[in-house]
Amino acid sequence: DRLAVADPNNPKLSTSNYEIEHQIKGQFTWRKAFFGDYETGIALVGERRSGRPYSFTFGGGTSQAAAQAVWGDPRQNARQHHLFYVPDGDVIFEAMCTSGDVSSGVPGCTSTSIVSPTRSAQFASDTEAYVQRFGLDKWRGRIVPRNSHTSSWLSVLDLRLSQELPIWRKARGVLTVDVENLANMIDNDWGQLRQVSFEYFTPVVDVNRIATTGCPGGAASCYVYRPRSGSTGPVAPNESLSALPSVWKIQLGVRIEF
Repeated sequence: DRLAVADPNNPKLSTSNYEIEHQIKGQFTWRKAFFGDYETGIALVGERRSGRPYSFTFGGGTSQAAAQAVWGDPRQNARQHHLFYVPDGDVIFEAMCTSGDVSSGVPGCTSTSIVSPTRSAQFASDTEAYVQRFGLDKWRGRIVPRNSHTSSWLSVLDLRLSQELPIWRKARGVLTVDVENLANMIDNDWGQLRQVSFEYFTPVVDVNRIATTGCPGGAASCYVYRPRSGSTGPVAPNESLSALPSVWKIQLGVRIEF
């Protein structure tokens, strides 16, 4: 129900939300007995992996009625899971006058329900810059495939310190100190997991309606793009911080070997 799709009735096979395309692991271990046969050990385990995939989609539209008219499904107003179509000079860009435009007396802007030609032109320009910035131009005139992009890479380094100690006869104890995410312990900006969060898609713009007049090139119909609520241009992917995997932790352990 929350899957990013072009056709919810016929979802195509595509990259999984949980695919880790690249993963590199390494380990270093050093052990030495400084007294008797009681060993001191140091172990480092590192991992670097690519981020989880995410999709570019449309927002929910300006209302359930608009979602019904465009997508045939009013639930798109909340779901926002229809994959993004990259314009190729074949959509109308509209941006409304702002309250600031109205209060400052910008010509033609007597209400926030009026389309601003100046802001619409800027919105079109910003969308083209967005398409270039995120490499979406390869799908110009087409729908961007599901999970076309990935979140940032993650690097993690863990440390284990161990020391064997005599107890009685053949019994010995082993003290361990495990530091998870050592890199984050060294620097707060390291070892952080940042990714587009569940449901792994980022709504770019809203489709207000399907126009049947005024379409570029005299087309019979076309999408009308508008900025999402609270925005003046397309919305960039938000790679939020996953708190629990992004902090360092220390665990102390003791075991007895007979």
